[in-house]
Amino acid sequence: MHIEAQTFITRKAHQIHGPRAQIDVVEFGSLDVNGGLRGLYPRARWTGVDYMPGPGVDEVADIVVWDAANRRFDLVICAEVLEHAPDPHGIIAKARAACNDDGAFIVTAACDPRAQHGAYDPDGTYGVLPGEHYKNIEPEMLLDWLRRYFTMIEVVVDGRRGDVYACARP
Repeated sequence: MHIEAQTFITRKAHQIHGPRAQIDVVEFGSLDVNGGLRGLYPRARWTGVDYMPGPGVDEVADIVVWDAANRRFDLVICAEVLEHAPDPHGIIAKARAACNDDGAFIVTAACDPRAQHGAYDPDGTYGVLPGEHYKNIEPEMLLDWLRRYFTMIEVVVDGRRGDVYACARP
């Protein structure tokens, strides 16, 4: 994950829960490819969900069909995943289902003009692999999806980098 996305997530998360919070966090797309988020809350109970096993992954599953087993989380994070997912709307619906009523959902994604890149190719060496889904997220569409499930929404677009960041509360 690039530093701008990590900075947004850290700032928003600490505004909501404070940096020393002992909270329940679920991270969608948690495989640590080039730096993870678990250090954000060292005292948190952290659950990482990704469809690939590896560092940072506690549960291997497709997020859209992942069963939270009636668990709810104080913070749901989805960093740099939506553009790689065939059903980004389904991920947002799952985020709301997993989020406590007083929790928050923080999401970052690629938007235009960011170049296509593979999900597990942080430096762009291999690009999008054959059969791998990729589509930049339109900020207006992200806002529309978020409005279906959340009420308090902040969306920030960095059109130079091709980033869209959002924080939503139920």
